[in-house]
Amino acid sequence: MTAMNTTDPLLTGADIARLAGVKRPAVNNWQRRHQDFPTAVHSGGVACFPLSRVVAFLDSRVIPTRFLTEHELPGTTYGDRVRAAPPYPVENSTSYRSEGLSGSPAQADRIGPLQAAPEKARSQSP
Repeated sequence: MTAMNTTDPLLTGADIARLAGVKRPAVNNWQRRHQDFPTAVHSGGVACFPLSRVVAFLDSRVIPTRFLTEHELPGTTYGDRVRAAPPYPVENSTSYRSEGLSGSPAQADRIGPLQAAPEKARSQSP
């Protein structure tokens, strides 16, 4: 078992839903149906999930075509969507703005840049 990064921001289920662009019940379903969903860390009686582990889980979940936004290509993952959603990089900076996350300003200050996934070769079908 790997040790958790203590500077990794914690997300609530509602945060995950907002960042992934899904409704809260979808997060509950992922948690129940997928053994590789991150283990909850309880913080003040609230189930929270480490951001890096959530993104790693969502990287393996391709968004069904009917749920893609107009700016997403087939093959986009929920992890890709999270990287494009708040918290998002401030131009020319490695810090992230904290809009959309629950938690304190101190927690937002600990948010570092997400590891960018290697560019995926995507091709659109005719």
